[in-house]
Amino acid sequence: MNSKPPSPNISLISLSKQGSQGEFCLTKAQRLRTPADFQQVYNSKQWGGSKHFTFNVLANNADQENTLGVTVSKKVSKRAVDRNQLKRIMREFFRHRQSELKGANLVLTAKPSSKRASSIERLQSLDELWAKILKWQRWHRRELEKSHQLEKSHQLDQATSLGVSKNNQTLNN
Repeated sequence: MNSKPPSPNISLISLSKQGSQGEFCLTKAQRLRTPADFQQVYNSKQWGGSKHFTFNVLANNADQENTLGVTVSKKVSKRAVDRNQLKRIMREFFRHRQSELKGANLVLTAKPSSKRASSIERLQSLDELWAKILKWQRWHRRELEKSHQLEKSHQLDQATSLGVSKNNQTLNN
């Protein structure tokens, strides 16, 4: 049997039809499951959005796995079938791109406009959202580097001030 390699351009149709038992299946450790987990991410106050979706993000240790939570409220659709389809699309989108993100707890939320959007519009909106998530990641790394540099310079200042005060005590004696 002749099988083609997967195309680099992933369509929403392939995202929604691919089974959840594939190589990109999220483990329990990669999912936000409890309301407390979701609330912790919401309380971080770091968020962004696109036309049809929003995200909230909380940094965790870079060596930890990314975790994902997906929410679709009844404002989006009264029908559970429609809400579940949007959740599957959002999870599959994340599965294909999770290797680009390091150390983040992420909650993706569908806006009511996402139900009326075409598959192409949803994909474009998710791509726009993903670009913002990666931009947040770059910003967060820079902030961590700045705080490490400030901490090192503070420690150096303390060490030099201790050395100066010891020299002054030696000179006074």
